[in-house]
Amino acid sequence: MKFRTLLKTLPIMALLAILGVGMMAAPVGAAVSATTGPVGTAVTIQALPGVLGTSYTVRFVGTDVGSTVDLQVVPATTFVAGSAITQSFAVPTVPKGNYKIDVVGTTNTVTAGTFAVTPSIIVSPSSAIVGTSINVTGSGFAAATAINVYFGSIVTPVAQVAAGLNTIGAFSASFTVPQVPLSTTPYAIVATDSDTTPNSAQASLSVIPRIISLSALQGGVGDSIQVNADGFTALGSVSIFFDSVTSSPLATVATNAAGAIPVTSITIPAATRGAHTIIVQDNTYTTYFATTTFTINVS
Repeated sequence: MKFRTLLKTLPIMALLAILGVGMMAAPVGAAVSATTGPVGTAVTIQALPGVLGTSYTVRFVGTDVGSTVDLQVVPATTFVAGSAITQSFAVPTVPKGNYKIDVVGTTNTVTAGTFAVTPSIIVSPSSAIVGTSINVTGSGFAAATAINVYFGSIVTPVAQVAAGLNTIGAFSASFTVPQVPLSTTPYAIVATDSDTTPNSAQASLSVIPRIISLSALQGGVGDSIQVNADGFTALGSVSIFFDSVTSSPLATVATNAAGAIPVTSITIPAATRGAHTIIVQDNTYTTYFATTTFTINVS
């Protein structure tokens, strides 16, 4: 009976032995700290098996696009064969798409995980007056596609990039801030490519009020000065002050639909010689204002 029982259990024991050997030979589980995001995302590979040999390369391999990038080689002097590793890298500049992260050793290759690259843009500066030149850089778009950059609700692109200038899903463009009214929430800057299914990314730009010009930057008490300003509440009003908003305004004037005022005359009040501040304050949102300097140099 014991012999028959042993015969019955032998196949099971053999199978378990085979599975046990397989489990011992199988790579230890690998993981990545992030699986989706824009170019530049910090990713850490952890607990990779120590069966890679004496050195390894982290390879970013496109599974639905043609991009493959070698990211980092760790020389044999800093990698102990048979040990686990922790390796960090920044997602390289590659087109939008899905990638696998391979660790290619001298004796073995292990796929640590996958990563989906998404489009992103950066605008600089992030706040500006009307007329400022803004730079837009983007990455993670479809390669070899034209890019249109839009400002707020304006339907005509403020910047365009030809497909030939976007070979790896990255671009740089610039535009001039158009004359728009004050918005207490930043304007959306949106970049969209011309892929079959367009890819878009958005950033924000705050447009702040400005004094475009004074007809004179210096003079005397009693002089009549013309003030030109924009970037204020649409169809609202502004008040113009001398040195302090707690004083009586020199003028109050309505704004147009673009948030600009007509050229407005003010008279320089009695004050000491030296530099003084002209303040144009929004009357709807009083924390928004623009300033410039007027110098009294005539007694």
